[in-house]
Amino acid sequence: METRPAKSRNIFPTAFELEIDLRGNLLTMTTTALEQRYVHHRQLKTTKTLLIGGAAVGSPEEMTRRMGYSAGWSDSVVSSAAWKPDGVTLVVTSLLNLETSQGSFPATSTSEYKLSTDLMTLTVTERRATRQSPEPAVVFVYHRVL
Repeated sequence: METRPAKSRNIFPTAFELEIDLRGNLLTMTTTALEQRYVHHRQLKTTKTLLIGGAAVGSPEEMTRRMGYSAGWSDSVVSSAAWKPDGVTLVVTSLLNLETSQGSFPATSTSEYKLSTDLMTLTVTERRATRQSPEPAVVFVYHRVL
């Protein structure tokens, strides 16, 4: 799936690609962030495998770089996945320690994945416990590439 920047909100890299492999309750997500404005780090690719409804697992994470911190690829990031009661919205919760100039502090990010009824558009709404606003911090709108 590829992002639709015009429909997304607050996404930093030029584009994101998302590959999802769901086999029963075993979920593997590979995110590739593409940024053309910089010479280094033009492509940041991360893969995480989660058991939906299972325990949180550690994984390299692109989230801390999207949040503007240098703690990307921290092994302090753990994620878990679960279905909402509606049965169609997947929630991925990530816990991490942010390293800032003021020190280290824990943060939580919750991403909700919802597929359109025609199965062509995936909307990912990301909220962060560090933000006081009820508005999502980031909204990714992906279009399925066939």
